[in-house]
Amino acid sequence: VPGSRHAERVGDGLLLRTGGTPGTSLEGEEAHVALRQHGHRHPLPSVRWHTVTAYHCLTFLTDYGLEDGFVAACHGVSSQIAPNNRIIDITHLVPPGDIRRGALVLSQTVPYLPRAVHVAVVDPGVGTARRGIAVAAGNESIFVGPDNGLLSWAISASGGAVEAVSLTNRELWLASDVPATFHGRDIFMPVAAHLVSGTP
Repeated sequence: VPGSRHAERVGDGLLLRTGGTPGTSLEGEEAHVALRQHGHRHPLPSVRWHTVTAYHCLTFLTDYGLEDGFVAACHGVSSQIAPNNRIIDITHLVPPGDIRRGALVLSQTVPYLPRAVHVAVVDPGVGTARRGIAVAAGNESIFVGPDNGLLSWAISASGGAVEAVSLTNRELWLASDVPATFHGRDIFMPVAAHLVSGTP
């Protein structure tokens, strides 16, 4: 819904809400299309509008904690795809599986960040049928993460949703056959790094 700050539906069926709790997943609704898939209805305008140098920054929020190498592994994946990219770590101390807390921290932080590709991963539904999504916001930022409501408040704070796509294009993943347990490293971060690099 271009220009709308209070979008209820985006063309691909993604539900975004203002206020209240983060929007919920719409698994099983309209099929999504992959980024870079020819002939799809809803390309990400920010990817098409900007040049390769449009994004110099990627932000990262998770519930991974800091005791293991999970955050470093995601940084490493991004650096291999987009070596000149700067990563701002918002936090990795969201309580495990607390989507509401992650959504709140992300939405309170994005107004103070540069135009960027924002990756957020608080994903208790990893390994289920929940979708991975990328959403272009009105302020020309892009949000990448699970379709579980985590991104909805931040998208609203960034001018509302303009376009949304499902992350089904395996060419942009770390590998075409990824395990069901680490989508932050294997799907979300590689897609975000490709978007920062200007992949249409």
